[in-house]
Amino acid sequence: MPEIQWDDNRIREGFVRFFSEFGRYPTVLDIDSYDYLPSSKQLQRKYGGVKKLRELLGLDITDFTSGEVRSQMVSRIGKRALKVENDVRNKLIAHFGEFFVHEQRPHKLDSRSRLDFFVYHRDGEFGVDVFYAENRHSFVGCINQKERMYRDTKIEVFLVYESEKVGPDDVDEFLMHKKHRLAAQLKITDSINFHKAIQEYHPLKIVRED
Repeated sequence: MPEIQWDDNRIREGFVRFFSEFGRYPTVLDIDSYDYLPSSKQLQRKYGGVKKLRELLGLDITDFTSGEVRSQMVSRIGKRALKVENDVRNKLIAHFGEFFVHEQRPHKLDSRSRLDFFVYHRDGEFGVDVFYAENRHSFVGCINQKERMYRDTKIEVFLVYESEKVGPDDVDEFLMHKKHRLAAQLKITDSINFHKAIQEYHPLKIVRED
């Protein structure tokens, strides 16, 4: 297959196509995963960086890492993550009871990293880490980070994600092509399937003495 010649017009078409699909122009991470654009390294060599290329093409936002734009992105992601976390909390409490759902607890005694939720059930306990993934790149980055955090934990940990760009098929493909198998104690699931999964765990009951 002949190598694609990435001239200015073809690159502009790629940016316009991305905008028509997603309603915004691509970031560096988007560019590296988009079939209709060359790699960000190629753009760096030819134009001196993605920012300068956007200026050359006359695009509205040239720097997605600048303060205001970056703050808006972080704020948007943070709000979505908080919404998912609240939803997971409500589902856990509804099924297991508030007494048995602990928040922000270390997954082991000598660990500085904390689980969003630590849940006691009839047959043991499990942890829950909730996150929002803006796209597939951020999803992979989050999973890699959480693997390092929980690789030595002895309990089962659910990595519960929410994303408009990542679905169960994407997760299956990621796990299939992963260089190293995901640790057995880690379970990746979206928030909907997580709600179904916890139904398999029997809640504890508080015994009251008269």
